Amino acid sequence: MTNLGRDLILAVLLLPALTACGSSTPAALAPYQSATLEPGKGLGDLRIGSTTLTGTLARLGPGRVSVLASDFYGFELVYADGDLALLFLTGEQDECHRAAQQRSLPDLSQDLAGLVAAAPACAALTLHSVAVRGDFYQGRTSTGVGLGDGIITAATGAVSLDGGYALHALSSGAPAFAHAAGPGIVYYGQPPEGDKPEPAIEMIAVFPTRE
Repeated sequence: MTNLGRDLILAVLLLPALTACGSSTPAALAPYQSATLEPGKGLGDLRIGSTTLTGTLARLGPGRVSVLASDFYGFELVYADGDLALLFLTGEQDECHRAAQQRSLPDLSQDLAGLVAAAPACAALTLHSVAVRGDFYQGRTSTGVGLGDGIITAATGAVSLDGGYALHALSSGAPAFAHAAGPGIVYYGQPPEGDKPEPAIEMIAVFPTRE
């Protein structure tokens, strides 16, 4: 299955969050309010490809959990009233995927820590992508772009669905209009309309770059 086909299927099957917000304290989230967003790399010490699911649960709690189910599973942890989202993906039919199949989707959403405790492969899942929006995030990208900046001026290319950011957009309720900002990053906002002022960036997502 192509990356594009995979993302579109997951977008259709995305389930709404089934749990209340977790017990993450403002102190635990505070470093990420002003941390730098780096395309293809992550947010501060939340690193794409290296930050683990078990480590995130231990440091930040589960937040609000959304589960994606298709040829593989995705677990999105949402914090700060929906303004910070972290997505972890299994592989297709790997050990964690098989362990998740043994549980119902509501159970996965309500007790993700139980799955992680029972399946070491799930504990070892690494961060796939990060999205920020709203009042929580006050930082900027590594190129100096922040929420509220003009979306057209900041973007440098045409949008592509190659990557995980489309899943974040659905889960986090971002506007449907998106502009690619280069490899591993995309901006979301309202679509431009004629001579009206340039729309502002309402959400930024970073995700793995494709070789």
